Amino acid sequence: MPIQLDNLLLETGDVLLLENGSGFAIENTFQGYDILDVFPNWESQPREAIERSATVLDNVTGLPTIKVRGEQPRQSLEFHYRLIGIEQIAAFRTFVAGRRGAQRAFWIPTWLADVKPTENIFATDFDIEDIDYTENLFPNTARRHMVVIRWDHAMTPFEVLGSQDNADGTERLFTSVAFGASPGWPPQHVMVSFLLLVRLAAPVEYTYLSPDHMSARIQVLEVPVEVP
Repeated sequence: MPIQLDNLLLETGDVLLLENGSGFAIENTFQGYDILDVFPNWESQPREAIERSATVLDNVTGLPTIKVRGEQPRQSLEFHYRLIGIEQIAAFRTFVAGRRGAQRAFWIPTWLADVKPTENIFATDFDIEDIDYTENLFPNTARRHMVVIRWDHAMTPFEVLGSQDNADGTERLFTSVAFGASPGWPPQHVMVSFLLLVRLAAPVEYTYLSPDHMSARIQVLEVPVEVP
């Protein structure tokens, strides 16, 4: 069931949208990399694809042989933003220019409710709905980085240091940061997304609708083997 909070709409498996330009900022860093913490508010869902490097070996006779070159699949995403105001446009373009094409990696949230807390978030651990995270995702270093996005648009990135299956339909995450004292943040007031380390996959497309109103479309490619 969707949850309406202020001007946010949170729903498991859906993106977090802004109905206006509030909450715009590009100021967070995490583990040495910048975070593009701008809400993709132009489209309701980021476009997503899974890529993996492979080579077809000699197949003159018989069945072709495929050799996988990458250690793990790479996720590519496309986000579309609406930027209103000279300051927003300048901040966004400055961030993109600072990437120097694909030279500098950065973090970007999936903007999806990837894990759903089942209790208030505080201290250094909390329970989530069972998605087999402990068995299937925690062993992948690239899926140990997440961000809590609160109803007031504040973001808290963290690393999952440990995970356990509670065998009751929930899993417990042990985090690298403390989320404050009890009672903490209610689950209906937050969204927890994976934080992906990415590089730009193509030049950013800018479209000016007026001097102070612009849309921007970016394509990024996840670089999981570079995750610290």
